[in-house]
Amino acid sequence: MEWKDRVFTDVTYYILDEQRILVGMNCVNNTAVNQNLVLNLMAYIDYEGEQPQFKIPEDANIQWHNATDYISNEPIYKSPQYNLVYDGWKRNEMRTSQSLSGFVLGKGFGKNKGDKVSYEINILPEKEKGMIGFRYNTPKGKTSTFQVKGITESRLELQGTGEYSIASIPYTCKEPGKYTLELISEGTYSTNLDGFFIGSEEDIKQIKILPRKLSFIPEIKSGKTKQDFILKYPECDNYYGIAWNYQESQIREVLDDNLESFFRKKTHDHVSSRLIGNREWHYSNAFLRPIVLTPHSEQTIYALVCTGTPQQVNEQIQKFHSTPETLTSLIQKDSNNSEDRILANGKKYEFGHRLLQSALLSNIVYPVHTQGQYIRHFTPGKNWNSLYTWDSGFIALGLIDVDITKAFECIRAYTTPVGSESAFIHHGTPLPIQMYAYYDLWNNTQSKEALQFLYPRLKQFFDFMTGKNPYSTTRMKGSGLLRTWDYFYNSGGWDDYPPQHALRDKASVTPVVSSAYYIRAAKILRLAAKELGLKKRCKRV
Repeated sequence: MEWKDRVFTDVTYYILDEQRILVGMNCVNNTAVNQNLVLNLMAYIDYEGEQPQFKIPEDANIQWHNATDYISNEPIYKSPQYNLVYDGWKRNEMRTSQSLSGFVLGKGFGKNKGDKVSYEINILPEKEKGMIGFRYNTPKGKTSTFQVKGITESRLELQGTGEYSIASIPYTCKEPGKYTLELISEGTYSTNLDGFFIGSEEDIKQIKILPRKLSFIPEIKSGKTKQDFILKYPECDNYYGIAWNYQESQIREVLDDNLESFFRKKTHDHVSSRLIGNREWHYSNAFLRPIVLTPHSEQTIYALVCTGTPQQVNEQIQKFHSTPETLTSLIQKDSNNSEDRILANGKKYEFGHRLLQSALLSNIVYPVHTQGQYIRHFTPGKNWNSLYTWDSGFIALGLIDVDITKAFECIRAYTTPVGSESAFIHHGTPLPIQMYAYYDLWNNTQSKEALQFLYPRLKQFFDFMTGKNPYSTTRMKGSGLLRTWDYFYNSGGWDDYPPQHALRDKASVTPVVSSAYYIRAAKILRLAAKELGLKKRCKRV
């Protein structure tokens, strides 16, 4: 065992363009003896946790609309979460592998009379007359009923079998074009609505729902020198290539869904070309070893990651092997000279500072689902593959000293356009750390564009959490103090603090931290409004 600054590898990713990334792996030996290092490059495809297990044929002559792709979803009773859906999901959105998209409208959808959801649909030429087939799951023995308006006037009965079924109604329109489709609940029973098909009566009757196997094992084609391979995943159009400039290497496969623990157990298996575990996932592995470093020496090994058509990937790999200097010459020196800002007495901590930066920049997870899309996301650690509101505010504060652009994106990721269903992206303790990052971002960049872009979004965040949104329940009557327990059990980051569990149901009790934080947020927004020339808002904030 050696100290972290004695034997280590410093990995840098250079983004050359949208299709190529050059990876520099600087192996360092600061000891007085020879050191043998091993590098493992892992390539794999990543999906969100629960993927749909069913699909429709690609050549099906029908349109499919996901239930979550609505233009409005208005429950008759507005809960405190009406304008702050957890994790920035859509109202009633629920994940299930039994759907065709992975998500349905559930969680009591259609339970109350008057609940209404609206869609915009496009009727194609020669499809002016046909059927709309709704795919749903209502509990066995129950029936969920809706009034249908818009493109057709009808009554829809979703009779329950306990499994996903299809119920159809006819429609007729005079000409092709855009129409609305509204479902208004009669309040008989809730259902899980997957979506609906649009097609001819014959097409709807012949709909086939096929099983969908999750494809995570690629076709692997290795090069003649065994210093590269090309991957083609069944559900991806692009090909992916990885090449490296170290001859002592081997191409292996790892078959297990927990790389961290399984690979540790197989550390000393230098012989097998396939490391077989539970076979629940697949990793293509470039195994580089031994990398022999003489005393007080270092060596940089490069790898290329590229994507595109088979021809494009092959060309990039061959260019990397034949003229690597053409790629390394594209490397640009990091413009963030953080070392220049280190005081003399802090120089001894420079290496530890770089390690912290590395951990910060590499704690990215993908895919994370929010706002009907998938995003890349900075997390407190890769074991937490989810959103975290106040944690990410602190991460943005750290990123400001490392990468301004990423800091801006980290703040933006938790704000939403004005008028969105969710006032901001909420997960966990609802404290406004993004406001502090916003303030620090302005102080470090003086960017009017960033200040102006984020202001209305953060003002929406602030208005909701201070009870100015009509559907927010944070502001206490009389005192005007804030309590956020309708949105999360934890008011200030103290997960197991006994009083917040024992006293939260008392109407006269509130955690002081909520009001204190939002008073400070108000002062920050007031300064921003003043800088942007928003005089009226300066007075209101």
